[in-house]
Amino acid sequence: MLNIAHRGASGYAPENTRAAFERAIEMGADAIETDVRLSFDGELVLVHDHTVTRTTDGHGPVADHTLAELRALDAGSWFAPAFAGERVVTLEELIAEFVPRIPAVLEIKDAAATKPTVAAIARAGIVDRVQVTSFLWTPLLEARRLNAGLALGFLTP
Repeated sequence: MLNIAHRGASGYAPENTRAAFERAIEMGADAIETDVRLSFDGELVLVHDHTVTRTTDGHGPVADHTLAELRALDAGSWFAPAFAGERVVTLEELIAEFVPRIPAVLEIKDAAATKPTVAAIARAGIVDRVQVTSFLWTPLLEARRLNAGLALGFLTP
């Protein structure tokens, strides 16, 4: 049995933030799960919802915001005042800062994020440290076509 920290330790820190990922490691999770979407300018960001409204002080769809705009949002205050100033994390940051310490499960939320996600995995040489998942078949079939060595998982409600 594996203990996979959903959106990081999202019960203890704001989801999909550095604080949540650090807490998951501190708590001894076997892996962290996070959500991958594309920003307006094509950057891979870790945000669960279609919009930034619930988990930041911003409003509107993730895909309508550039990375610079997303970076300006507070992604922690909604959870607790102690987390004020947490920022939206990019996939590149997750790969650099956390994947060397803990495996990751990357849920593709936006099919358009599949190709750049698989490319980022390949560039970083971490195919053995990640699993790509989705509730959608299209991203998984595309990921398999792009890299047959990726571990994939189909999610169901």
